[in-house]
Amino acid sequence: MEALDQKQRILERQLELEREKADAKTKETPSLSFGEDGFVLRSADGDSKLRVGGYIHADGRFYVDDETKPATDTLLPRRVRPLFEGVLFKYFNFKLMPDFGDGKTAIFDAYFGVNYLPEAKLRIGKFKTPFGLEQLQSARTLEFVERALPSALVPNRDIGVQLHGEFRGGVLGYAVGVFNGVPDGARELIPLMQEQGAEEEEAARVLGASGFQTFWRVTLPNVKWGLLYGTILCNARAMGEFGAVSVVSGHIRGSTNTLPLHAEILYNEYNFSAAFVVASLLVLLALATLAARKLVEWKSRRSAGEPG
Repeated sequence: MEALDQKQRILERQLELEREKADAKTKETPSLSFGEDGFVLRSADGDSKLRVGGYIHADGRFYVDDETKPATDTLLPRRVRPLFEGVLFKYFNFKLMPDFGDGKTAIFDAYFGVNYLPEAKLRIGKFKTPFGLEQLQSARTLEFVERALPSALVPNRDIGVQLHGEFRGGVLGYAVGVFNGVPDGARELIPLMQEQGAEEEEAARVLGASGFQTFWRVTLPNVKWGLLYGTILCNARAMGEFGAVSVVSGHIRGSTNTLPLHAEILYNEYNFSAAFVVASLLVLLALATLAARKLVEWKSRRSAGEPG
């Protein structure tokens, strides 16, 4: 019996040594995996990795029973974005993302970062500026192919340097930076200002007006209806946004909750009467927003001399 027990112990020890060798070999060998994030290549120590992925969004428009008024079917590749990003030696990261959508080629993201401290991270290159909430969300999380109209009023991607970080596990975050100032996010106002031209502003400066006077008496009156229209749409999106806010808000009552999120919480708690009241308030605000939008459109057409 003692001899059998001794042999059993020897076999168990040999198996344990084999497992230790296998674990040590695994730690020394890089790993390659594939999942919803694409292909991920990791170093043996896990301090470095490379991710290769991407996504494609298409906008298709197909018409049926259009014999009386034929329409053209279209399929537009809205976003075609391969993605290359990774981490080097644990504290350095990079990202490169071109875009081939809409028949054009552009570099959307190309930056290098230093993440030695969670409270102070440095990023240099071209990336999204920390301004618009919806713009900061990845296009992969959008419910529709296109973003909301208010996103056209905020900056998008720009070249610059940014310092950002988080405290208390992400409860508090900040981001400050210096950027080149490309007008990516002014798609609503810039075409209007280009159409109107700069003659009036130049005339005001020649006549001795200061920069503030030129802006207040010439530039702002020319774009006020477009600016007000965008503000109304932004307010509508702020009231009605659900998905993106639900991800980042934390659902803290009286602090980070919005009306749509509050209605959902009340409904999940089977407080249907209160949920109905909140939903009714949202409907009233939506009607008021529509009325304000129609009023601004009418005022804009009237100021432009168009028939109402």
